[in-house]
Amino acid sequence: MLAKYNIAQNLLTDEKIRYFTLAKLILNGSATVATEGIADLETMYTHFEQTNPYLAYAKVVGEVFANAKKFAPGSFAPDFSLQDLQGNTVFLSDFRGKVVYLDFWASWCHACLQQTPYIKELKQQLNDQDVVFLYVSVDKTTRLGVIWWLKKHYPACICAYPTV
Repeated sequence: MLAKYNIAQNLLTDEKIRYFTLAKLILNGSATVATEGIADLETMYTHFEQTNPYLAYAKVVGEVFANAKKFAPGSFAPDFSLQDLQGNTVFLSDFRGKVVYLDFWASWCHACLQQTPYIKELKQQLNDQDVVFLYVSVDKTTRLGVIWWLKKHYPACICAYPTV
């Protein structure tokens, strides 16, 4: 990604096309921060911010870069709240400092249900680790049916519903 940025910076002679291309490379790179890290993107953004004369590009690239930084490895995940099976509000931040396995699922999702034995196995393998398994139902069906299913398959879990 940084190599492409440097090539565009050095070879594109038309200023407007050059900065449009550099902006596009930063925008594309922002989508891969969670998997590829942020170091190259920060280098590109710093250069872009210091040299780009186009305010419209600066605004869009700045907003996207600020958002991408939120998802960089080592950053805290954005907080959200859910309602657990007992009706208590649970925040993701309640588990700060722990590894959280988030499983968004629905009772109508066949692929979600097929994962159940593998998730149980993973949970058993990590039983002595400080890992929280958080199962989030996105069902719009009756809550009682989902609660029954969760208790049957995940009796000792934190299971929740979006509060929205």
